[in-house]
Amino acid sequence: MKRSLFALFCLAGTAPAIATTISINFTDNGSADSTMSTSDVAGLPGVGTQVSNWNNANVNGNTGSASGLVDNTGSATGASVSWASDLGQWRLGHSVSTGDDRMWKGYLDVQASATVTVTGIPFVGAYDVYVYFDGDNGTAWRVANFAIGAVSDGGEDSEGANWGVAGEENQNKVYNLPVSGGPGNQVWPTSGGNNDEGNYVKLSGISGSSFTLTATGGATADILRAPINGFQIVGVVPEPSTALFGLAGVAALLRRRA
Repeated sequence: MKRSLFALFCLAGTAPAIATTISINFTDNGSADSTMSTSDVAGLPGVGTQVSNWNNANVNGNTGSASGLVDNTGSATGASVSWASDLGQWRLGHSVSTGDDRMWKGYLDVQASATVTVTGIPFVGAYDVYVYFDGDNGTAWRVANFAIGAVSDGGEDSEGANWGVAGEENQNKVYNLPVSGGPGNQVWPTSGGNNDEGNYVKLSGISGSSFTLTATGGATADILRAPINGFQIVGVVPEPSTALFGLAGVAALLRRRA
C-alpha cells in the first residue's frame, strides 16, 4: 500500500504540460500601425507560433520595459521584459493590413549592440526563442547576430528584401530562414541554401526563469545593424487541472484509509 500511495503522490506532482507561447512585438513608439490588438495573429506559420495575444513593447528611446506579459491564450504569465539599445526605435515602409504586417512594422533598432532581458518565465524544461529581424536597409545589406548564452545564430538582412514591398524579393511576405550556401538572393526555402539571407532565427534549448538576448550588427556587412521586430518564447507549462485531480485522488485514498 505504501508503494500505491507513493505512486499517487508522484502522479499529483507530475502533471502533463501544455505548449504555450509568449510573444513580444516592438512598436515604433506605440504608433497605431505598429501596435497589435489582442486578436491580431502573427508569427512563423506551422510550428505553433502563429498566434494572437501579442504583447506590445513600445520603444521610445534607448531603454524601456513592459510587464504583465500574457501568453497566446491571453492568460497572465508573470513575465516581464526590458531592453537597452544603442539606436532606439525605427519602422519599415510597408502598408499594414494584417497582424504580421503590424508585427514587422516597428522594431528595436540596433547598431553595435543591444540586450533584451525577460524575467519570470513560467516554462518547465527547455524552450525555444524565435527572433524576427528585418530593418529598413534600402540597398544596403546587413548581418544580424543573436545570442542567448552559448546559443547563437544570425543571418543576412538583405537589400531589396523588406517585408511586403511590391517589386522586392519578399513582396509575398515570407518568413525567411537563413540557410548557409547556395546562390544568394533566394527566398527560403530554396535548394542548396540562400546564402544566409533571411528574417528570423530560432534559438533552441534555452532554460531557466530568465534570459538575456544580445543583438549585434555584423562588421562584414555594408552597415552595422541587428534589428528586432519581435520575438516569441515557446515552451510548456504544467496543466493545473490535472495536478489538482491527482491531489484529489490522494486525499480520497487517505480518507478511505482513515
